[in-house]
Amino acid sequence: IPIPGTSHPVTGEEILYVGRLDLLAERHDGSIWAVDEKTTSQLGPKWGQQWELRGQFIGYTWAARMHGYPCAGAIARGAKITSTGNMGFAEVPIAIRPHLVDRWLEELVQDCHDIAEAWKAGKWKYDFADGCSAYSGCPYQIACGAKDPERWINANFVPNEWNPVTGEGTLDHIIPTTGG
Repeated sequence: IPIPGTSHPVTGEEILYVGRLDLLAERHDGSIWAVDEKTTSQLGPKWGQQWELRGQFIGYTWAARMHGYPCAGAIARGAKITSTGNMGFAEVPIAIRPHLVDRWLEELVQDCHDIAEAWKAGKWKYDFADGCSAYSGCPYQIACGAKDPERWINANFVPNEWNPVTGEGTLDHIIPTTGG
């Protein structure tokens, strides 16, 4: 979906919002919801609160609305799986109000602008946060700690482009050429 108010630093075209949700479903009352499955090791009375302002869910809601579906929000469905076989399930509906979608879109447009400016300048921000270790870690973690990150990346990674419009290329775009 073209993000209004954005401009790709190379093509000048609007930047695309691309992704895939687990399910777009109609509930028994006729309302439409984006559904996302989450695995976790714990489910408790406050498990659902972490999703209330999740950009992922607001983005799903915006995207569904852009495709003409009157999406009410998102449903987080949690599946607790532990090594001891202790399992549990939770389902939390998160109503996404229009002002939140507007605020999220404003932030997304600003983020796209900032990224385009960073691309033009060739200068990127470091995160120094949990993204470095989440989901088995970032393959660029060694680069961020290197004295000359650009040199390390050029020596250890092979560029591979994925085009979300045509589907050409692969999402496995970070391909280390060595073990470190």
